[in-house]
Amino acid sequence: MKGTYEYSDAVAPSPVMPHDTRDSSPELSTLPVAELDRFFAILRFVSTCLVCDGDPCTGGGSCHCPASVCDTGAPAGSRVMPVHVAEALEDLRMAVTNVPVHMDVITGARTALHAVLLETYPQHAGAVNALCGSSSFHACRTTTLPLRGFMRRRVYLYQSMQQIVPGLFVGSYHPASDRELLLQHGITHIVCCIDVPPRFPKDFVYMRVAAQDSPGYNIARFFPRTNDFIERALMNPDSAVLVHCGAGISRAPTVAAAYLMKALRLPADAVVVLLHERRPVVSPNAGFRRQLREYQRELGL
Repeated sequence: MKGTYEYSDAVAPSPVMPHDTRDSSPELSTLPVAELDRFFAILRFVSTCLVCDGDPCTGGGSCHCPASVCDTGAPAGSRVMPVHVAEALEDLRMAVTNVPVHMDVITGARTALHAVLLETYPQHAGAVNALCGSSSFHACRTTTLPLRGFMRRRVYLYQSMQQIVPGLFVGSYHPASDRELLLQHGITHIVCCIDVPPRFPKDFVYMRVAAQDSPGYNIARFFPRTNDFIERALMNPDSAVLVHCGAGISRAPTVAAAYLMKALRLPADAVVVLLHERRPVVSPNAGFRRQLREYQRELGL
């Protein structure tokens, strides 16, 4: 049986500045999407190692997976990421998200993180090498962008869902009401941003936030809960989350944006651009954009 549950605050890596080698490094004026996908995949891998049975918490003892992980994909409590892993992971995040992006800095940060992960999780050397060992990274996607032909039509975009980063999808009510489609995409958790009851409560774990698509509506009050729900779900490598509203244009993208801002330490405008690249109909209303900018200040971005 699936259900709903409450969460504790997760521990985020401490910000650590990477070494500055940018004078001789080629620059990119936009975020490197493939490297963002890589970072997020590595973050999911490390989070999984913190909660799965047999994986070390601090390089010594073993973590034992609480029963709630098997049932819902969300652990009963949080484990602290090893400091050396957190620092190396933060170096890569900053290298990937600080525009202008310098590819030499990304390569150096990724190489350093590769070594740290191999030392910390030697029993997962194959997974670590797959994540960090190549200069190119291709996340598994169920949709291909840019969209072609009929997939560019707004009707299709309204009624579909797109993967924004590995494991996180944004869409409309249409895919959320199609059980077989959800299962095909590996969806296990659903954040419903409209006032409707869960469609398949026995098959998926739901969080419902009955938000209104109005510039004056306070959607930011849901951010702590939705962020925690998504983060906990994605700690399980077999989990995927769909955030949906009615049309997948304003409410759901805003909730997903808040999570990505916190997870990737990216400002609001950059996250909205990323969402729009993956789902071209994304357009949070003016009030929601303002609340995202306020949330940006709250996060210190």
